[in-house]
Amino acid sequence: MWAVTLDATGNVYATGVNLDITSPAITPSKTASVGVWKIAPQGAGLQFSANSITNAASFHPGLPSAGGLASLFVQGLSLAGTQIASGNPLPTELAGVSILVQGVPAPILAVADNPTAGFQQINFQVPFETNINLPNIVEVRYQGFSTYSIPPTVAPGIFVLSDGTPAIQHASDYSLVTASNPAKPGETIVIYGTGLGAVVSPVATGTPASGADPDQPVCGSTAYATVGVPLYAGLTPGFVGLYQLNVQLPDTLASGNLDLYVYWPQCFGLDAPANFAQSNTVTIPIQ
Repeated sequence: MWAVTLDATGNVYATGVNLDITSPAITPSKTASVGVWKIAPQGAGLQFSANSITNAASFHPGLPSAGGLASLFVQGLSLAGTQIASGNPLPTELAGVSILVQGVPAPILAVADNPTAGFQQINFQVPFETNINLPNIVEVRYQGFSTYSIPPTVAPGIFVLSDGTPAIQHASDYSLVTASNPAKPGETIVIYGTGLGAVVSPVATGTPASGADPDQPVCGSTAYATVGVPLYAGLTPGFVGLYQLNVQLPDTLASGNLDLYVYWPQCFGLDAPANFAQSNTVTIPIQ
């Protein structure tokens, strides 16, 4: 194939040379032919931009590491309301949509319509079988058509509730850290997020962890928060694609609002995406 082009109506044209390699003497006049092919689609797949794939917790553009949860925002999906997957393992097709990452079917958690905004949201898990050293080729199949994207890898994300409160609990009683229930210096908090990558004990894609399962060290270190001593970083038992960091806060913390984020060690060159290692920043009250 020599060249590929696209016209204004979405038709694809490809041109190339076909050689008869079985001939003992290849000559252009007898064994080579030039052709032009027209591919005229009879419908359309789902439409989405390069930044439409995000970490499901932070909504930073990019694809989370293996095992993490991603959100895909699309247009063109016929859907009424929201469809939520059930059962274990989670299905790899929901509402007529299927997603493959590096050719591996991805479990889908939910497909939701947002008619006011004019788009639909698909939440899925990045298969544990994906390879960090290969391109993030994402294929979205719908009604017999495929749409492709190659997003960059994105950093882990911290979940934030609908009212803006970070998904962070007191480890002592699992109550939410809020302005009326602040964290205290020296205590252990639990930070919930996604995208910390591979874990020590393999878990089947689309199934919840049965117990504590630490993430595998990267460059000799695991994920950690910007403040406090990391006690555990890994999967949350009973959930698909949900990770947690248990962090002991310093005894010397002053009262006030504390900004924190999750940092993921990286072993990449200077050309790595700037948001690869650092999650979204959230704020918790300290008293």
